This record gives sequence, C-alpha cells and structure tokens, in this order.
Amino acid sequence: MSISVRGVTRAGGKVYVRLGAPSGMRGASLSARALLPDGREVPCELYPDGDAAWVACLAVLDVTQILVLNDAQSGHVVLERPIDPQRAKWES
Repeated sequence: MSISVRGVTRAGGKVYVRLGAPSGMRGASLSARALLPDGREVPCELYPDGDAAWVACLAVLDVTQILVLNDAQSGHVVLERPIDPQRAKWES
C-alpha cells in the first residue's frame, strides 16, 4: 500500500495534510494518529476526500509531529511521516 503526501497547509489553528493513494486503493479504510517526539499521542483526525484520498487534521504545535497511518483492517503502518510546523507555515 503506497500512500503519498500531496500537500501540507495550515489554517485556523490546524495543520492539514492531503494524502493520496493509487486508484487500486479506492475505498481503503485507514486510521490516523499523531505522535510527539517523546512518543505521546496528540489529537489527529482523518477525513475522506474522494475515492483514494484523505485529509489528516493535526493541531498546530511548536514541535514536529509524526503522522502515522494504519490500514484499519490489518493494523499495518502504511505511512509514517514527520510533519514540521515551520514547513507547514511556509507551504501555506
């Protein structure tokens, strides 16, 4: 399963990460979580955005968060990506 980050933006106190997948993943069920560098979990929501796309919504924090996506059926990690708050600010 190959998930890609298609964009990162910031608005309204949140960081939004647009995620995409190959068309063969239509209807795939994913779950998301965000981790701080020390391993603590922080709020993260995942919304569908079309057939093979999602938007992850994270809080704006002053530290890099690790976005972790799991296949909801198998539990396997399909993406683990650092989200840098400064980069999100620049890309917005």
